[in-house]
Amino acid sequence: MSQDTFVHKYSPLFYVLLAVVFIFLLTVAHYLFVVEPFDYANKDFMSLWTGGKALLTRQNPYDPDVWRAMRTQYGSNWFPDERAPFPLWTFVFTAPLSLLPIPLASALWMAATETALVLSVFLIVMKLVDYHPSLPEKGLLFLGSVFSVVTLLVLINGQMTAFLLAILVGCLLLVKRDLPFAAGLLLALLASKPNAFIVFVPLLGVWLLARRRWRMIAGGCTGILVMYVVSWFIQPGWLPLWLNVQGKTAVATITPTIWGLSAELAGEWWLPVGLALTVVIVGGVGWLCILSRHRLGDASVVSLAVAVSLLITPYTWSYEHALLYLPWAWGFAIIPLRKQANVMWIMLSFIVPWLLFVISVARINESLSFLSPLLAIIAVVYAQKFVKVLPT
Repeated sequence: MSQDTFVHKYSPLFYVLLAVVFIFLLTVAHYLFVVEPFDYANKDFMSLWTGGKALLTRQNPYDPDVWRAMRTQYGSNWFPDERAPFPLWTFVFTAPLSLLPIPLASALWMAATETALVLSVFLIVMKLVDYHPSLPEKGLLFLGSVFSVVTLLVLINGQMTAFLLAILVGCLLLVKRDLPFAAGLLLALLASKPNAFIVFVPLLGVWLLARRRWRMIAGGCTGILVMYVVSWFIQPGWLPLWLNVQGKTAVATITPTIWGLSAELAGEWWLPVGLALTVVIVGGVGWLCILSRHRLGDASVVSLAVAVSLLITPYTWSYEHALLYLPWAWGFAIIPLRKQANVMWIMLSFIVPWLLFVISVARINESLSFLSPLLAIIAVVYAQKFVKVLPT
């Protein structure tokens, strides 16, 4: 039986049920063997769980006294933020998870994270690009997805990066199916964790305006409006309280960004050097995406925008580099020179992140990990030459 025959033999419901069974088995395994040493009550996951619990118990997660008391009540002794660091609509999404005890909720979160990440990678390759990898290549994709230090960091911290990746992939697949309004609605969900998309949103927005993609813009605006109205009815006046979370907007000079690079290169002059690098990088990629005489495809633009945003954002850490699976996997699938594509995938998703992680641990400083998004930008620009482009 050929691969195409097998894929089309079963209905989508079959694959949904298969994914549910897979997540259930992973959840059981994580609950029995992984949850206790990961101690999710003292990880970033606790912010998502506590925020959802605050909504269920009708408490204000943006009141520092309430926030600290709730975290203490449910077993946390780590307080990275004086109030909830996420917008209220994020807690609307995580509230069902907060109905479960923390150990069970964290086991389910890990299982869903792994499933979302691996599924996203294979959807990029096989559905977005329509490339059908050989069995050894599928093994390489699985290796780079599951055993990369990027994935490990997402799991250890209980971060939501894999779901943000799935949103980007889903958006591109909807665009490919000529459903731009639905793609825009889905894209609005990136506001669940805005810090990683501080440059992505304006860069993509200008590109959409330049290409007159009005329905996708309308979908995105509608999605944001709906999320805000629903969250406002749940807790009026939450937005200015959340904006008081200043720690997540501060520029950190040990982060894997151009700000970390600037601190390495320029010392006390890191701010003007960082601003100059920002102008050069954003201007260069903006010209390539928007003003170039060749029309870049949706996947190329989104891949570049997410990599640039991770490079420029004032506050992010290496676990957000799971978003780079989009440009990594897209480049892997689009490059016709298969040996070259395979080497690029293993280098970008596995070897380079592990090497940079070891260096970061030794230095107690992640600044050199800026190389991951920078290499992703270079990879997308290189892979673009294998894509048929249309003059604007």
